Amino acid sequence: MPTGQTLSLQDPAIVEAQSAAATEEALAGALPTGEMANLSTLQFTRNRKAIKKILEELAKGETSESAARVYLGGIGLAEASVNALIADALDGVVETPELQDNAEVAQ
Repeated sequence: MPTGQTLSLQDPAIVEAQSAAATEEALAGALPTGEMANLSTLQFTRNRKAIKKILEELAKGETSESAARVYLGGIGLAEASVNALIADALDGVVETPELQDNAEVAQ
């Protein structure tokens, strides 16, 4: 090796770990997010119908708020989403636009 030059070696395991971390970080922003992001269109449609039915039953007094919370949580909705949907239905009418019959379902 010529005088005055140094050679820096990196541990291949560290380089691989850094590369994997960078890839995960890049993918985190590219992946879909949300409670039902990883569902098929068919399962998304089924969940949407189930959510609508639960909220309609709550609005009509056919089911309790506690039961509705359990059902909605069982579908996989986050607590914040459950709270918002329950608040919408408690006035006796389900007005959430995404749950109306003419709402478009993701294809």
